[in-house]
Amino acid sequence: MTACGRASIDASPISWNGALIKSLAIRPFHLGSGHSQIAIQIDIKTRPRPNVQPIRKYMALGDSFSAGPGAGSSISSEQSTCGRTDGSYVYQLYQDDDLVVKSTPHVHNDTAFAFNACSGAVTTDVQSLQMQNATEPYTPFISGADLYTITVGGNDLGFDEIVRACVYGIAVPFFGKCNNLLNAIDDQVAVNSTFQTNVASLYDNLRVGANGNMVVVLPYITFYNDQVGRGFGCWSSQTTRQRLNQQVKQVNNALRIAAIQRGFQFLNEDSLQAAFDGHRFCDTGTYWIQDSIFDGLSSGAQERWDKNGTLSEEDQEAISNGTIGFNPGLFHPTREGHTVYYRLLKELLNNTVTQW
Repeated sequence: MTACGRASIDASPISWNGALIKSLAIRPFHLGSGHSQIAIQIDIKTRPRPNVQPIRKYMALGDSFSAGPGAGSSISSEQSTCGRTDGSYVYQLYQDDDLVVKSTPHVHNDTAFAFNACSGAVTTDVQSLQMQNATEPYTPFISGADLYTITVGGNDLGFDEIVRACVYGIAVPFFGKCNNLLNAIDDQVAVNSTFQTNVASLYDNLRVGANGNMVVVLPYITFYNDQVGRGFGCWSSQTTRQRLNQQVKQVNNALRIAAIQRGFQFLNEDSLQAAFDGHRFCDTGTYWIQDSIFDGLSSGAQERWDKNGTLSEEDQEAISNGTIGFNPGLFHPTREGHTVYYRLLKELLNNTVTQW
């Protein structure tokens, strides 16, 4: 075959079916007997695409484990009472341009980002405040958003009281109270308990509000390495640490069952806990859980504890009366800990077939 002529037309890069066409060449060839054929050469460079459609509307609900107190800087427009920070997994996800379409003039349907998670929230707060057309520090509920995330339940079970009795309970008088509180959790997460009823009611209402779109429930982390004995930097007994970790797993299991029954996604707890290995209290690595347990106590409390292994009567009274000011991030993930949540959530979203 001999070519009677050749022409080449180079086009500027264009997009076609998710790929980037770098160049387009059209070359006519003479095939003999008066016939000719046009050969088209296309140089294609594949453009990476996420496995899910972009999230245009995202609503974050729940408690402090979603708000992220102590994990970063407060969000500028946010009321300080909720403790929402830019280090939270919620805000890290929102900043991910591969997943979330930001509100710009070039976007036909602008993103709606409702960050309603608030420190101290219980299940009924999420329903009555975060899922209503509420005023500050909340924004109106978004019906049919592309994605909802939620952590809730810990405050229903008395998280604050447990921290006071079992963490600050290094003072002997509080050991009994710690055990009583932990024993009570067994009954509170049982079938037909008030806790189970409140979780079920919240999830049912959220399923209706989500209108069939994705809801992801995230579990709580276990706080301790409970395989080592008591020693320097490990102020709680091994028995107490094991019980606290077991209670967290028990609560997560109840939340997981309720979520799956309603068609929600539940973040992989095994992967979450494994990622924190080496970064819990009593581990030798950098903590990814905030540990300023002496914040709010009288001056010199930590020094006295390190020297004498006890707290002053003034400190014990403050703990008992609940008058001390806890570090708001105490026993919550650091920014690094929230990054674990964010990465696992992104992995879940990329591996889930969605039709947004």
